[in-house]
Order: sequence, then structure tokens, then C-alpha cells
Amino acid sequence: MPEPEIESYWGEEFPEVADSEPVALLKRQAELLSAATAGKVGGVVEQSVNEGTAWASLYLAADWLGDYQYKLLYLAHPVVVPDPANPFPITVGDSFGAEVKTLENMSEFDQWLKERLRSRQARAAVGAMMGPPRAAEAQAAPREAG
Repeated sequence: MPEPEIESYWGEEFPEVADSEPVALLKRQAELLSAATAGKVGGVVEQSVNEGTAWASLYLAADWLGDYQYKLLYLAHPVVVPDPANPFPITVGDSFGAEVKTLENMSEFDQWLKERLRSRQARAAVGAMMGPPRAAEAQAAPREAG
């Protein structure tokens, strides 16, 4: 006897989820860093999920350092949120020991990100990744006979 056909209650289509506004801004800032450093240092945004939390981290990377990446900052929010484009509140933190914060909207995130990327610590991290230290270059250069 054939099985009766069971109606699907799922509907026909599922919405595709694009990057949230905070992640899109991180990715754009990563691109702008590469342009600002003439490609010497690039930004890489890596996303992951762990135990129901979505993570997006901004790393610094430079070709001369091989696979090494420096984690500059991160944001986190629940995987399932009412509005995937605006997953607020989000949790943010950086690698400089600043306090982990909860931000309530895109305006707060924009201000926080601007402060972090313009900080002395972020600029020093980018500078350190621009190329080998000058002392190493001097040691590698052949010495003139005198």
C-alpha cells in the first residue's frame, strides 16, 4: 500500500542571509587597510560559530609573515536573532586588554570600531607588520670592505 503524501509546512523558499551590518563594516575596513598600506598589511575577517554564538574577528596579515595573523578585535552575537542584518546587542572586544563591551546598535558599534582602529595600539600593530625590522635588514645587507 503506497504511503500517503505528506504536505510540507516549510514553504517554498528560505531567505538568504547576507553579512550583518557590523560584519560588512569590518570587511570594508579590512579592504581599506590594504589600500592604506599599499598592500603591505591586509585585514582578514574570519567568521565562526561556537555553541550558538556567531563570531567575527578582524585579523591583520602580511605576506612577509607567512601564515601568521594578528587578531585585532572581535564581535559576537547569538546565531539566531530576530533581524540578522542588525544582530544587536553584540559583544565586542580587542586584543589590547580593553574592557569587553555590549553595544546596543550600529551607531555604538561604528563609534567603538573607529576608536579601536584609530588607537595607538592598532596603529602600532599595523606598523609592526609593515615589513621586517630595519635592524634585520641591516644585518642581512652585505658589508662593504673597508
